[in-house]
Amino acid sequence: MDVCYERPSMAAEATDFDYLLVGGGLQNGLIALALCARPHPPRLAIVERGACLGGNHTWCFHAGDIPEGAGGWIAPLVASQFSGYDVAFPGFSRHIEAAYSVITQPVFDGVVRARVEAAGGTILTDCEVSYAGAHRVELAGGGVLSAAVVIDSRGPGGAVASAGYQKFVGHELLLSRPHGITAPLLMDATCEQIDGYRF
Repeated sequence: MDVCYERPSMAAEATDFDYLLVGGGLQNGLIALALCARPHPPRLAIVERGACLGGNHTWCFHAGDIPEGAGGWIAPLVASQFSGYDVAFPGFSRHIEAAYSVITQPVFDGVVRARVEAAGGTILTDCEVSYAGAHRVELAGGGVLSAAVVIDSRGPGGAVASAGYQKFVGHELLLSRPHGITAPLLMDATCEQIDGYRF
């Protein structure tokens, strides 16, 4: 497991990295993959407070969500892919033929970690950041990192976070026999809509 480290003192004009990504979630993972795909990858580091990249998340996306030219470095993240999906509403249902892909945390962590390290980058896990500025990051356990660009993707906090929210609950089921479902039911509005739109 990677751990934080104590940086030695440095000259004022020197920087440790070209890009320092604070937070090891989806956004910074994708930024890291894009940077590593360059012919000459920059000096790059990701600082994550958890033990692994991606937390406990699972992400899904449609083929149209991916910008042109990005498919090559996103494809290795895909753990499962479906050629279509279903939607259901009271009295109405439809199968939609359109690619739908799933990224799981273990695959995300493995791919991003391998690409960053292969490009000569650094991944620091179990590192809490106490301060992040435009060119400087202070670690709660001690140590200072500097970069030409600091990208803080830890998410909003305080009043910004309470301005709005979404609720997601996911369950994984281990079945005793094959379920026979060939496409995910992406939206099911036939269930009771209680305190907001449920699907």
